[in-house]
Amino acid sequence: MSNKHHERTRAQESSNAIERMYITMRHLFIRGFYKPMGVSGEMLRNSLLFLRPEIYGSIGDEKAELEGLLYVIDRLPEGIEECMFINLTSDEGYSNSHFKTIIPEKRRRNCYRIDDEQMNIEITRGRSEIYDILTHLTFLFVESHKISNRVLINEEGLTTRDWIKLEKAVLSKKKLTNEEREVVITHTANILGRTFDELREVYHEFATPKQPERLLHIVYWLGKLAIEEQINNNKRTVTFSPVLRERIGHHIHGEIWANNIKEILFKNSLLDRPIHIISANMHSVMNTLFAPSALKAVTSKKDIFNVYEALSNNENQELRNKVNTEALRKGMLYIKDSSGTNIDVQIFDTSKIDVSKLDIKVNESILKENKPVILVMDYAFGEQAYETIDELLKPYKRNKKNIHLNVESISIMGKAGILEGGKGDIMIPSAHIFEGTADNYPFENELKKEDLVGNGVDVYEGTMITVLGTSLQNKDILKFFHKSTWKVIGLEMEGAHYQKAIQAASKVRGSICSNVKVRYAYYASDNPLETGATLASGGLGTTGVKPTYLITRTILKQILN
Repeated sequence: MSNKHHERTRAQESSNAIERMYITMRHLFIRGFYKPMGVSGEMLRNSLLFLRPEIYGSIGDEKAELEGLLYVIDRLPEGIEECMFINLTSDEGYSNSHFKTIIPEKRRRNCYRIDDEQMNIEITRGRSEIYDILTHLTFLFVESHKISNRVLINEEGLTTRDWIKLEKAVLSKKKLTNEEREVVITHTANILGRTFDELREVYHEFATPKQPERLLHIVYWLGKLAIEEQINNNKRTVTFSPVLRERIGHHIHGEIWANNIKEILFKNSLLDRPIHIISANMHSVMNTLFAPSALKAVTSKKDIFNVYEALSNNENQELRNKVNTEALRKGMLYIKDSSGTNIDVQIFDTSKIDVSKLDIKVNESILKENKPVILVMDYAFGEQAYETIDELLKPYKRNKKNIHLNVESISIMGKAGILEGGKGDIMIPSAHIFEGTADNYPFENELKKEDLVGNGVDVYEGTMITVLGTSLQNKDILKFFHKSTWKVIGLEMEGAHYQKAIQAASKVRGSICSNVKVRYAYYASDNPLETGATLASGGLGTTGVKPTYLITRTILKQILN
C-alpha cells in the first residue's frame, strides 16, 4: 500500500510543479522581466529540477546533460549562449531592418541578434511559444551553472586548468587539428562530468558547417556567463517587450491569417462550396492527390509508400518539384504565410482534379455534384491552434454582409507522444483532456480504428491529453495518465485547443453547421515512458512516412466519398 501511495504523491507533486511553472511564467510575463538565475527565476528552476522532465535527461544530476542540451539548442537561435539579455518581442518591424534574421534549426521563429549581449526572439504564435522558450532557457541556465560550479576554484574567480585550456581553444582564431581537438575534448569532458567517449559521440551532432567546434563554443559561453553571474553578480535577464505584453492573447496574427485565406477563397469563387479543413503538413495531401499522375513512370513500378518515402527525402528535390508543378497546374492554390502565424495553406479545388488518375477510390457522382474544396493548413503550435481555427471558422465579412463558410469537416492529424506502443504507431482519440484540469472534450471521431488497422501499423484508440508543453512531462505523470481511469493513450499540444474552437463555432456561436464532422489521428513521434525513445533521442527518420500517409489517405477517402 505505502509504495502505491508514494507513487501517487510523486505524480500529484509533479502535476503541481507543472501548474506552478505555468502560473509563474504567466506572472513573470505580466511583470515584464525576470532574472532566470536570480530570486525571480527561483520558482521556475526549482519546479524544473523537481520535475526532471524526461526530455532534459540528467538535469538533476551534477553531470551535464548532452542530449537535452542538443534538443534545446536546436530550438533556440544560434548565439543565444553568448547573450546576457534575451528579449521576447512581438512582430515589431525587425524584419525590415539591417538585422539578420536567425531561424532556429527545429522551430520556425524569427530571432535577431541586436548586439554582443542581446538576442531578440519574435513571438507570433501565442503563449505556448513563450512557455516553450522559458522552459528551454531555464534548462540552459541551470546547465550553465553546473559548468561554472565545476570550474570555479574560489570566490575571486580563479578557474581550473581545464577551463583555461577550453577558453584558449575557443578564443583562438585558427582551425583545430584532430589532435588538438581531442585534447580540448578531454578538458571539456572533465568540465561536464562526462566521459571522453560520450562527448565524442555527440560532437558531430552539435557541429554546423560554419562552426565545426560548436559544442566547445556553447559550453564555453554558457560557463563564461554563469561565472559572470556568480563572481560579479551580473545576472542574465529575460524581458518581454511592452508591445508583446499588450498584444498577446488578442488573435492579432490569427485574424490577419484567416481573413487573407477567406479573401483568396472569395476571389476564386470557392467560398460558397463545401469546405473540408485539414490540419497537416504541407506535403502529404498534395503527394497523395498528385504523385500518381505526376510520377506515373515511378508509381507504376513501385509500391506507393516507397514513392512517398522517396518524396519525403530532401535529396529528391526534382521528384518533389514535379508533384508540386502538377498540383499547381491542377488548381492548387498555395498561400505562403505573411501574417506571422507561420502557418502556410494549400487549397485544392476537387473539381479540377482528374479523379481517374487517383489511386484511392472516389464516389464521382457525389464529387461532381458537391465539388468540395480541401483546405490544408500547416501545424499550429499549442494555444495557437485555438486562435487560428477560431478565426478561420468565423463568417467572412464582405460589404457589411456576413458570409458563413460551409465547413463540412475538420480533420486534424499530427505527431504525439504515445504511452503504449512505439514510434510510428497511430492513435485515434475519442476525447481530449487538458493537462492539470479536468476539462475534457469528448467528440464523435469520424476516423475509427478499423479504418486504419491491417496496414502493418499498430493502432490505438482512447483518450488523449493536451499538455502545456512536451518539455514538462516526466515518467510519474505519464504513468498516472496511462494507468488512471482517464485511460490516456497519448499526449500532444493542440487537440483540446482545436476542439474548443470547433465546439464554440459549431455548438455555441453558430458560425458553422452544428453537425460538422471531425477527425483526429496522430502518429507516435516518441514513447516518453521508454528511456531512449523520448523526443530528445532524435527524429523519426522514415518511420513517420507510413503512418502519415495512411492517415492522410483515410481522411481523403472519407472526404471524396
